Amino acid sequence: MQAKKTAICPSERYPAKTDLCPECGEVGPFYAGTWSCCAACHRERAKANRLKNIDRVRAYDRGRGYRRNNPETVRKWREANKAKINEKQRAYRRGNPEKYRARTAVGNALRDGKLTKPDRCQRCGEARPVEGHHHDYSKPVEVEWICRLCHGKEHRRYDT
Repeated sequence: MQAKKTAICPSERYPAKTDLCPECGEVGPFYAGTWSCCAACHRERAKANRLKNIDRVRAYDRGRGYRRNNPETVRKWREANKAKINEKQRAYRRGNPEKYRARTAVGNALRDGKLTKPDRCQRCGEARPVEGHHHDYSKPVEVEWICRLCHGKEHRRYDT
């Protein structure tokens, strides 16, 4: 069994450097490649920016989690826009027939009991909900069952 892995936090991705802050002149940690000042000055900058743009920030905050917090409104929108949703699905399926066939084959195999989803990620070993990842769409029922975190890492690996 693999060792337990966790998500990489920003401080691990960008190791803290202790240096002189150009804003306050104090010696403090700031993260290479992301901040040009110490953590305290960065925090103050973020607060000032939020207050300066409060209307835009509030509008953004109101929209966060909209679908989760307004399921009834989303349900009504989907009912009113069934044709638009169906056409988008058909267009995607026409553009990606191999992916569609592979996903359908996995769904059918799960339903028929030919495949079973494990309760742990096959990469990190965490007990999280898993998703099927196809390495080769021409082999539709050969999937690797990995958690969302590992799945995202896998696709980002292909993108670079």
